[in-house]
Amino acid sequence: MSELHRNPNNLLHRDLKPKNILIDQETKTPYIADFGSLKFISNTENTVVASKSTQIYRPNESVILNVYNRQSDIYQVGIILFQLLGGKFPEASFDWLDEKQKSKFLKITESEFEKWQFIHSAIDNLIVKNKLLDYDSLPIYINNKIKSVIKTATNKDLNKRYSTCSEFIKGLFDLKKQNKDWWIDYDDIYANKENKKYYKISEDKKGSYLQVSKNQINWTRDNKHNGTLESIISRIHKD
Repeated sequence: MSELHRNPNNLLHRDLKPKNILIDQETKTPYIADFGSLKFISNTENTVVASKSTQIYRPNESVILNVYNRQSDIYQVGIILFQLLGGKFPEASFDWLDEKQKSKFLKITESEFEKWQFIHSAIDNLIVKNKLLDYDSLPIYINNKIKSVIKTATNKDLNKRYSTCSEFIKGLFDLKKQNKDWWIDYDDIYANKENKKYYKISEDKKGSYLQVSKNQINWTRDNKHNGTLESIISRIHKD
């Protein structure tokens, strides 16, 4: 994306989402794809017209003013980062609504189009209010520093959003220096510290327990926590 934005390319993608990121199966290299919404932005322009990209990836300025800029691409990558780290969106359109909205929706007796418009408007309202992302849906090991990077990338206020790809990259780089790698395999949660120390969180009838290893073969029980999943996660983050 930095290459797209760089002068003299000056290109905005305008439709960044997981489906438009391709992964080379052998090298695991990601590639941006689908340039159907690509737009040139000159050095004298601040914005271009917004594209009709997938609704949940449209930034605030696109919804309200129908404009798009380099920071709008950054916003969309912020949404992708949220999903990449395990953040979830409602599977059913109806579930985007709060209880009051659901009650109103069920009273709509006009066409299906009217119902669709109601949900569409509700999602736009979440975007405008900066409440689209449910941070509670992220895995428990995603800490506040990582959430802060996502929030900065997706802030509705352009003055508070990353202004360039370089700023965003630095935010991610600083995170990489501070955080461990985490993943889930079946029902177990794993963490890795620079390939030198591994952590494994499992469950039994008594609750959560932690094991540590240097080679992922020989595991030793670690009891430097109070037994709750939250305390184990905190213990790993601090180690």
